[in-house]
Amino acid sequence: MELYLNCALNDAVTLFSIFNGTLEYEIEDDEVSNTALCLNQYIDTIIKLDIVPQFKQTLQELKELLPDWMDTWEIYYQEWWQVEGQSWIEKMRDATIKYSNIGHDWKFSDKQKKLLKQYYDANMLLLDCLNQSKVSPEVRSLIEDNLFLPLDSSPN
Repeated sequence: MELYLNCALNDAVTLFSIFNGTLEYEIEDDEVSNTALCLNQYIDTIIKLDIVPQFKQTLQELKELLPDWMDTWEIYYQEWWQVEGQSWIEKMRDATIKYSNIGHDWKFSDKQKKLLKQYYDANMLLLDCLNQSKVSPEVRSLIEDNLFLPLDSSPN
């Protein structure tokens, strides 16, 4: 579900950026239509998942606010994203945070980003070593189950 939520938010931000002239690269008209279609499909997919009814209802309401993706060439489609896009994205992000606890804007400092990258790299190195080692399945499972956990949450 997290992947679909992330993709939906990214597509919404892309559409908003396209129609507000802030996208940093050129995009073809058919890519605009594809992005709009994907946004709708991601939301449809999430709604079909086993999620709390309130989240499902919120997503359905947000989807109904979107202009029809088939009208991406219409001027009102562009105007909708210019006028309503930012508000829609904020509502989508708020719902995502509320119901799935993802989508936060953490605003990490450069030092924090560096530490997170080091932590990630160390875990990836450990996984690479595991993939090349001959440890028992039990030991491998124990190590994998404890990767990426904070120090105080490892099972004992």
